[in-house]
Amino acid sequence: MADEEVSRLFLSCFVASNLIVFYLCLWLYSFYNRRHLRFNGRDLRAIAIVLLLGSLGIILCRENNLSLMSAFALTNVVKFGLLEWKLQRKKAL
Repeated sequence: MADEEVSRLFLSCFVASNLIVFYLCLWLYSFYNRRHLRFNGRDLRAIAIVLLLGSLGIILCRENNLSLMSAFALTNVVKFGLLEWKLQRKKAL
């Protein structure tokens, strides 16, 4: 039993779907934020593009643990960078 492994495709799809669900929850809870911090259409498009590209990268890099986790980390860094940029832009206004 110890020699059995999880399917790499299942693992990568599971990681990508969890990432999408996490950011979907952030978007849903953003309605409770102050009006100027809520996500607008441009923010949602940026989130969708980053998540789609990141999920594609996660699925394509599924054969190697290091590249799979690198794609996951890169997706999160870019996404959090976009969120930080939005906060800094709103502070300046």
